[in-house]
Amino acid sequence: MVGAIHGGCHNTGKLVRFGYVNVTEQESHFLSQKVIRAHEFHYYDSDNNGESCEAVKPTTGRKWKCIHENENFWWGYPHLYYPSNPAFVEHFIGEAKKWKKREDRCKS
Repeated sequence: MVGAIHGGCHNTGKLVRFGYVNVTEQESHFLSQKVIRAHEFHYYDSDNNGESCEAVKPTTGRKWKCIHENENFWWGYPHLYYPSNPAFVEHFIGEAKKWKKREDRCKS
């Protein structure tokens, strides 16, 4: 939509990867080797959904790669359920505060 991620996006006409998932990182940046629960419910899909995490449906075991992330961002389709991993939220807020301080220094 804004060009931050290379790739295309298209309407599938039906729900894609609908339902609850457990998301884990391939390399620890935000989750510290833990899981965060999420759900997906969207009609659009991308040819570049990310490779940083793996989503697994707890009922069927079906899995797929998702999320673009590094130490500064976490982008993807899954809608995260924050109470399932409060440490993720604390880390995310801490990183946002660091970024804000960095931006404030740039404006001086």
